[in-house]
Amino acid sequence: MACLLFTAEAGVKPTLVAYRGTGPAMNDLIGGHVDFLCEQAVSVAQQIAAGTIKAYGVSATERLAALRRCRRQRTAA
Repeated sequence: MACLLFTAEAGVKPTLVAYRGTGPAMNDLIGGHVDFLCEQAVSVAQQIAAGTIKAYGVSATERLAALRRCRRQRTAA
């Protein structure tokens, strides 16, 4: 649901791709086969910290321990 809300607020209409797990989806994201991925923070935190992928949004009310090393941009109003 968070992904659908994000895309609606961003004004984009993505093509939805069903994956059998985060691994194949992450491979396609890193390989440039998909433009973005909506996933749980703990599943992508290492790739974000390594700079392999970028986090554009987090749907949490408080800072997540898994993303503590990521720079905070701004908070939505």
